Amino acid sequence: MPQSVVERPGLAVAVALVSLVFVNSAIVANPNASTNTLLNSGTLEAYANTPIYTNDGMVFTVGAVNADAFDLTTRLQTALNAAEQAGAVVKDGWYTETGFEEWRDRLILLKKTHFYMLDGNRFNTEFFAGIAFEGDKAVTVDSSTLPDFDQLAQDYIDADGHLDLYPEAQAAGAIGAAELVEELKADRGPVTLTETIEFSRVVEALDAIGAQRTVSVLKYDPVQGEVLALPDGASIEDPKLSSFVTGTSFTEQASGVAVYNQKMLNGFTVGNEWSKSITYDRRWFYAKAVAFAYFGFGVRIPWSAEVSVSPRVIPATQPDRTHYDASISVETHDADTAFYREVGLPSALRLNGKEFPMEAGAGIGLQVRVLGNMLLNRGRDLPLVERFVYMSEDFDPPLGDTLSIPTPIYPYESSGLAYSYQLAAVGGDFRTVFGINGDAIEMEVTPHNSWNRSGSSYRSGTKNIRITSQNTSFTLPFAVDDTAAIDSENSYHFGPIYDKASYETSLDITPQARIRGTVYLSAVWNALSDINITSDWHPLFTASFDLPALGPHRGVDSKFQATHRNTRYLNRTANDRPRRQVDTIGDGLWNLEFSNIANSDSVLIEYIPDEYELVVGSISGGGVYYPADRKIIWTLKESSIPESVAYQLNAVGSDTGPKPVGSVQLAGQTREALLDARYSTNTVENKLNIYELEQRPTLEEVRDLRTGSQILSVSDGTATLQIKVQQSDDLSSWQDVSENSIQVDADAPVRFYRYIPVDPSN
Repeated sequence: MPQSVVERPGLAVAVALVSLVFVNSAIVANPNASTNTLLNSGTLEAYANTPIYTNDGMVFTVGAVNADAFDLTTRLQTALNAAEQAGAVVKDGWYTETGFEEWRDRLILLKKTHFYMLDGNRFNTEFFAGIAFEGDKAVTVDSSTLPDFDQLAQDYIDADGHLDLYPEAQAAGAIGAAELVEELKADRGPVTLTETIEFSRVVEALDAIGAQRTVSVLKYDPVQGEVLALPDGASIEDPKLSSFVTGTSFTEQASGVAVYNQKMLNGFTVGNEWSKSITYDRRWFYAKAVAFAYFGFGVRIPWSAEVSVSPRVIPATQPDRTHYDASISVETHDADTAFYREVGLPSALRLNGKEFPMEAGAGIGLQVRVLGNMLLNRGRDLPLVERFVYMSEDFDPPLGDTLSIPTPIYPYESSGLAYSYQLAAVGGDFRTVFGINGDAIEMEVTPHNSWNRSGSSYRSGTKNIRITSQNTSFTLPFAVDDTAAIDSENSYHFGPIYDKASYETSLDITPQARIRGTVYLSAVWNALSDINITSDWHPLFTASFDLPALGPHRGVDSKFQATHRNTRYLNRTANDRPRRQVDTIGDGLWNLEFSNIANSDSVLIEYIPDEYELVVGSISGGGVYYPADRKIIWTLKESSIPESVAYQLNAVGSDTGPKPVGSVQLAGQTREALLDARYSTNTVENKLNIYELEQRPTLEEVRDLRTGSQILSVSDGTATLQIKVQQSDDLSSWQDVSENSIQVDADAPVRFYRYIPVDPSN
């Protein structure tokens, strides 16, 4: 029994306050290392409004643990006060114990009320009124034959069970079974009614909540030291991708403004478990009804940002710290699955494009024991009925406003989540109350290769901005920073980088449930009255939490770079070689631009990857495309070298960025690989070397192109060389071989050959 507080009428309530700190105490699934342990126990009052754990800004709390949660106990206490005056219960003879147990995998809250009933018919009419259980509404009915309760009474006496009853029943049982039955029909004696609530302390980051799920953490009662059977991946971790790969588009307006559009997604999708049971215990009669659920729930905030950067191009004639502006406006959306796909969310998490996914795998159990005989024993480990309930909703997230979404009620009459036994019946109802206040979207803005500008002052660093209304521009002034350029670089990209976007909200998600049930004591002996044990609606505490900010949804990052197409040109310096920049322009199109072009005569060659096609008419700067060799050649003269050259590719069989290779031939110098902003110098040189090796002809493709030449001939895989050669095994000592010809067979050992010019005088 957990440490408890006892509530007695007319007496002060003793509260043993316990210091409770549970933040960041969630369990990560590791069956080899995690065993169940009782961490703490104490009074229920000490636990009220206590944080249980946190997860990326989400703070889960117990919430109200009195009237809202334990409504049946609250109604019972009110009825007991009235029943004392009517003589239906012993005056000043009832009390309520409260307590909690915090285990590694769960929290157990309970209220247990003890009273001595003098007149059951009068008291039951007073207290156990409420919403009736409708046994003919889509429930499973067990019509098995009930035992002979008079015979059970005799067996109970023979086993000395009556000795554990109240004094009048003990005396009656000492006489015989008939006398015990008559006493029990008087409907008096001690009664204990217990309300127990359990919820898992494991927050599971769900891959998908559409799968059929059952309660796993709370399936069994906790056992000290037992290895925890947690669901796969149960954790409060929220991994994210490092950057956006989709959902971005770019347009260039005629006025020289670059416009970036980015789809974004904030929010979470997590799962947890809940259980509530009501126990009615008369010592000789015991009934326990339980409803439980595995909840997958979350909130997703789809929104898009539009950023305008003006001007997009700053020519070399402009000085350092040239001014430019960047404005951003946002809009929230009631999105569809295409939106969720475009932001890069895995298919398992798209959930039909629902902004409020809410689903429950629910079940019910029932245990009945009469006169020492367990007639029905179906708890959470072996439920009577299990169902899957969908409560997901679409909505357009507010910004600067509040939105309330009452989801439909899912009663057991329509879900079938109910069971009727001849001695008792139980059903479970579910609903969700959802409220969200969209205060603002906040984010950090960092100028890339730029300064923050304020009047005539310039400074580096990050700014925080707060957007409180939709489709309203928020503009920041910047200035380019030429010192950010790499030595000998002729241009660089600039612009704002938006990151760590959060949706500021006061969020209230309250999944609610109730148990509707009846104990049919009249089925034992018709002199007894039936008992309605139906509870009111109450919150499932694991889903009631304060959430000051919704960060990026798992699998989606918050960074948005409006930089890749804004170019600052610099005065030409002595350059080593051009530099390639690759940017997506949406719908499988990619733009490849060369800057830092040499200031002397040069030839650029770019080789197009096989899985991409050149966009017709996209080559700038006078480049010429050679389809047979899949290459573009720019022949550049010192007097007319452009600031940049570019071309575009369309993806044919690839959804990743193109990885071309190319070379530059400067006047009077050997070729060098074209640099790429994504790779090191060594990498691009190696890629070009590999490409050129792959393009070398095979033996069958070798030909002597000189007219009438007979030096080289190829036939049936054998090359015949009609030249004077020398042979070596080690590249140090050489021997002359035949001046007429030598055959090189495919399976010959490794040999090295060199051509020796024939001296015409010999």
